[in-house]
Formats: sequence, structure tokens, C-alpha cells
Amino acid sequence: MQKNFFKNLLILPLFLISFNSIIAEELKRYIWLSVPYTFTEREKFINSEEVCEYISSKEIDNQNTQKSIIQKCTKKPARYIPEKTSTKNLRVHVDCKERTYDAKGDGKGWRKLVLEERVLNSAKEPCLKNGYAFGSNNYVFRNKDRNITKPYSTNTQTNPYQECLQDSINKLSAEKDLSLQNPKSVGLSSLEQVNAYYLQLRTNLPNICEELTSKEKQGLSKIEIQLSIWDPIKLKAIEYVMRNINHCNNNLI
Repeated sequence: MQKNFFKNLLILPLFLISFNSIIAEELKRYIWLSVPYTFTEREKFINSEEVCEYISSKEIDNQNTQKSIIQKCTKKPARYIPEKTSTKNLRVHVDCKERTYDAKGDGKGWRKLVLEERVLNSAKEPCLKNGYAFGSNNYVFRNKDRNITKPYSTNTQTNPYQECLQDSINKLSAEKDLSLQNPKSVGLSSLEQVNAYYLQLRTNLPNICEELTSKEKQGLSKIEIQLSIWDPIKLKAIEYVMRNINHCNNNLI
């Protein structure tokens, strides 16, 4: 019994050393990084609206007290908010062993390192120092490498509707760049009006492409498509902008 006691005393330190070693290895597999992220807020057009509030008032006339409710309304004009980008450093938790990361603030949770090039490149050196090397198989999936069909993609596997969306977006973007240089070329007078006009057109693209790719519209010439589909849509967009965007607004956006 005494022998077993001394034997256990010898085993205990070995167990503690082994346990501490495991903990140390587990601590090494996790690192923290600070990585710059770019956030983009999409452009948007806010319709004009009328906001009303009701104000209660009292009027004392001799011995009588009269209560009345007054409606006060304020009209907020329509406005265009351009696309805005901002850069922010996020704290990133990296698991060197599993090769995953969690960027605090991007709302995506734990993901594979290969999905984010900046995090992967930042993690290579500190993970290597902790004994975790990234081999040649840990390449970054760039957009061209991923076998993912994105909305509005123009690759050969997409359908005519998606091709229509992508082609239309590209054409409108090119037209918009030219119109911003000379708003009068599309019958407008300010940059704000131009931005709102093309945003209105973009919101109609799904309906336009659905119509263009329908069986009823197959075989139409470019002139027929322009006259029967695009011209009416553009006219409505112009009318909408002229009603809601003050042409006297500042041209600087």
C-alpha cells in the first residue's frame, strides 16, 4: 500500500505537467488580430413624405375653457443618398489549428480563413510562430476561383434573365457616368436628379428583364425594345424625379 502511495506521488507531477502542456498548446492555437474592414452602405432614394402631429391647446374665454386640437404637418422632401464606404478595424479571433476566424462586428460568425485574404495573410506569421504552418493548399478563394453563381452574373451557365440584368446594369452605369458629367444630356439639371433618375431605373430592372425574356417579347428588334419598353420606363423615371427632386438643389454630392 505504501508503494502504491509513492507511485501515485510520482505519477501526479507527470500528469500535471502533461495537463499544463495540453493547455499551453490549446492557448497557442488561438490568436487575436486587428484587421481593417471596408463597409459599404448602398445608395438609396427616400420618397417625400408628410409627417403630421396633433397639438392640444386650451383657450380661456371669460368663464369657459375650450379645448382644441390643431393638426400641424411638415412635408419632408424626397432625397437621394449616394453610396458610402467606411473603413474600420475589427478584432479578429483566429483558430490556427482549424484555420478558421471570427471577425467581431461583421455578423458572419466563424468562417474558413481561405474566405478572407486579409485575415489569412495577417494570420500566417503569428500562427507559424505558434507551431501552425499553412501549407500550399491554403489558397484564397478569389471571386474568379469560386464556383458560385452570383446575382447578375454573365457566365455561360446563367439564364437569359440574369444576363439581361447584368447587361442592363452595366449599360446604366456607363450612361450614368456620362450623365453626371452633363445632367442636361438626359433633361435634368443637377447631380442629385441624375443619381435619383438612374436609381429609379435600376429598381425597375427586374420587371424590365422579366418582360424582355418572356416568350411574348422574343424576336423584338432593338428599336422595338427601346420604343415599347425602355422609353416609357425612362419617361416615368424622369417625371418622378422632376416631381420629387428640386432642380435648384446643390449640384455637389
